[in-house]
Amino acid sequence: MSFFQKNKRSSIKRFAIKNTSAIILVILFLVLVFIDSSLFSVRNIRNIISIGAPRLIVACAFAFCMYAGFLDLSLVFSAGFAGIIVASFFQTGNSAHILFSSTMSIPFFFILIIAILLVSLAGVLNAVLIRKFSFPFYLANLGTITVLYGLAHIYLHRPEQGEIFLDGFSKAFTNFGTGAIGSDPTYSFPISVILSVCICVGIWFVSKRSQLCKKILKNGSCSSSDKNLSFNELLLLFCSATVISSLGGVMQVSYVGFVDAEFGLSFLFDIMAICLLSGFSVFGCKGKFPVLIAGTIIYTASCYAVDFVGLGRFTAYIIRALVIIVNIGLDIHFRNPKVKENLEKKDIM
Repeated sequence: MSFFQKNKRSSIKRFAIKNTSAIILVILFLVLVFIDSSLFSVRNIRNIISIGAPRLIVACAFAFCMYAGFLDLSLVFSAGFAGIIVASFFQTGNSAHILFSSTMSIPFFFILIIAILLVSLAGVLNAVLIRKFSFPFYLANLGTITVLYGLAHIYLHRPEQGEIFLDGFSKAFTNFGTGAIGSDPTYSFPISVILSVCICVGIWFVSKRSQLCKKILKNGSCSSSDKNLSFNELLLLFCSATVISSLGGVMQVSYVGFVDAEFGLSFLFDIMAICLLSGFSVFGCKGKFPVLIAGTIIYTASCYAVDFVGLGRFTAYIIRALVIIVNIGLDIHFRNPKVKENLEKKDIM
């Protein structure tokens, strides 16, 4: 066997191992399409990319922090709380629980900006706890999560009703997640998809050009990023990621048409699965943002297909768990010094 053939075979094998979960999900989707051919239709493809759009936005923010060496779980709770705040101002008489009885008309984008700015304080809290009070990142993040989770429950609690959920939203709100170019429900193109792809490409461009990312890569070890970055750099990183994730959270709520205090918790594992599936590492300094688009589509399509053929949402939970476990396991495996040394030898041989 020639050198070229050996090297090509080794590369294919390594690619297959590193992308095991993605390959399995693609195979699963194709099997389900074979079982029910109606799954592969224009309408269902449109549904898949519509569902994936807000996930991609939040995943971009999550992956940006992962790339910098921070597994910022609070981002998804920020997304949930922002969605709750904005949704609460756009309920109609069809809602089961009206949070605010006032019917005054407030521009959607005004509320959106105010909510995102308020929730961005979670990023400030992370930076202050880490740099000003010397908290390890995981403890600072735990504190921020607790604050956001508690605020979401307090915001939706009413003395006479207990904790409520929000639904019955006006078109001014739902159009943010369901608006499209064209009037046909099947062949129109969701605006949310265009926005999410633009955000992903924008973050990829920033990650290539920004001094912050160059500094992270120069340090060589993302696990010590909290020690290497200044307060202003941490503040910029966490606040920008929180703003982006909040935008995705509002879009997700407007698309689904329902939100409760558990939104962030239920959304967290979808976002983690997408980022890990797309090649981002929990140890940082690894991953490509354009790949997030493919990872989001693969993950969303497989979960949608499982639900479409009637296997139930609990099957999707198992898929989510397996994606997270398998990819973290592979991430740890390929970080092993002996494995890395063997891979380097194979590349040279």
